Amino acid sequence: MKSLFMKPDLCRDDLAHLLKDVQAHEKQKLHMTVTIQVLKKAGWPSERLVSHEHCRFKRPDEHECRHVHEITVAAGIEEAEADAEYDNALKEAIRGVQDAVTSINEHLEEVMYEILALEGNE
Repeated sequence: MKSLFMKPDLCRDDLAHLLKDVQAHEKQKLHMTVTIQVLKKAGWPSERLVSHEHCRFKRPDEHECRHVHEITVAAGIEEAEADAEYDNALKEAIRGVQDAVTSINEHLEEVMYEILALEGNE
């Protein structure tokens, strides 16, 4: 479509650039969508599972965890900060997708109006 608008008989560089912008916004949307999926797969830092791979088992019913630590105010603050960072990153990625979709729709609407105008002139 972009190459069609660049042809000498149409010479619509403006429309070709609009479509190029749409492609850039699609790329941004894809990147933000992947970011959202990665964040969701990782989950909230405070809810991530703990690995028991380094724990000791004297008997199957006696599990001695190596990762257990005392919960302190500092640990709670650290966990809350990690959750806040996660929340901000997720919100930023969602906003990025929304902004990209809005831009794509605006650009495509403008292209459609121009195509209709070109068809009307023929």
